[in-house]
Amino acid sequence: PARPLARRSLGARAALIRAARRARRAMAGNELLEDFLVQQGVQGFIDAIKELGVKTPGDLTYLHAADLRGLGLSLVQVRRLQAESEKAKSGLRRLHMSVTFEEKDKEDKVSEATTAAPSMSSSPAGSTRMRIQRSLSFTGECASSCGKYVNAPVFEDRVSPGTSECSRFWQEQKKGRPLRLIFVRHGESEGNVDRSLTKYVPDHLLHLTAQGRRQAVDAGRRLAEIVRGETMKFIVSPYVRTIETLNGIMQSFLDVQDIEVREDVRIREQEHGNFDSDTMPQLHQAAQKFGPFYFRFPDGESPADCYDRASLFLESMYRGWEHNSIQNLVIVSHGMMILVIIMRLMQIPISEFAHLEPLSNCEFVVLERSPDTPKFDIAYTWAHGQEERDFNGLRRKTGLPPEVEVWDGNLEAPLLVSTKIRAGSDLCAAHPEA
Repeated sequence: PARPLARRSLGARAALIRAARRARRAMAGNELLEDFLVQQGVQGFIDAIKELGVKTPGDLTYLHAADLRGLGLSLVQVRRLQAESEKAKSGLRRLHMSVTFEEKDKEDKVSEATTAAPSMSSSPAGSTRMRIQRSLSFTGECASSCGKYVNAPVFEDRVSPGTSECSRFWQEQKKGRPLRLIFVRHGESEGNVDRSLTKYVPDHLLHLTAQGRRQAVDAGRRLAEIVRGETMKFIVSPYVRTIETLNGIMQSFLDVQDIEVREDVRIREQEHGNFDSDTMPQLHQAAQKFGPFYFRFPDGESPADCYDRASLFLESMYRGWEHNSIQNLVIVSHGMMILVIIMRLMQIPISEFAHLEPLSNCEFVVLERSPDTPKFDIAYTWAHGQEERDFNGLRRKTGLPPEVEVWDGNLEAPLLVSTKIRAGSDLCAAHPEA
């Protein structure tokens, strides 16, 4: 017969507490899924949907429409399920990640007694800190970067516990995703040397300079050192300077047969209008005051618009990776576009955009994963002219003004009032009302 809980070892009691908590979470997710499907009027498909590996309403967002249509659902039912499951996804993540103070304190006390070591988590302040780290894991990464680098392995926060192991989507991603994503910014272009040139020449027609050509050829040398005979595929922006950069890179692979190269217009440079206007310097200053991520240039785009393009691009990548056998995917694009693609892929908070340092010409950002997981991490960056790779992640700017304060939900907190930036202030800040 099983021993009473009080007579078991402290380690066994801690394990039982954790197992019970996992079981409660799984049961809660299963009940939520069934209730959700009943509310959407597809209760007759509950068992069939579960067989696809779906455990929570949020898991439905990782299925293709064809998966659901194959079960017999109508197109209208599929579209409704996809829309409603996306709404439920954020709330479901909070359900899986939330831990009550009582549960956490109980486990902390058992763990502390087992290890005979002091633990911050056993105090109320420590428990609060644990909850914040669970809910905002990226904030912890930023804090550990000392304000100089961003390395964002936050992939797991997008998937509820167990989904990555059971969902058919993630199983196929684990099998088909390339082991390495290599982002390459184009070499030095005429516009990098003389920005006024875009008043008279369309941005997409600018050529590489002599220095840009040397950078592109050197990028091919560095790329060959990375892939070392492994299979690879290129995706390139259709702009002249990125195609010329690719041509320089390919000089290191003239003896390699059957390298696939594909253009994709979605990874083109941010559009600043057609021909640059005489007020472009003032517009760039206005963007810094307004907020560079959301400022849209007249007749052009904002980085937020480019982020939407990055989302569409990555959705195509996900589908292509289901049947992929290529080990390295090389993306030759533009500095800002590369950053927003990585932000979208790694779920880096939008607030970090203003803190990221621009990439230099022909700089690499290399993402890698192990064969047993679909999770990508930023492995290193590698700039032209540097023999050593930088394993610290994306560079962050230093000396920036403090971020805008945001109300924390406490009704007793002082009211925050926005400051007019057109009155001469350099930062749209909020401050407690006097």
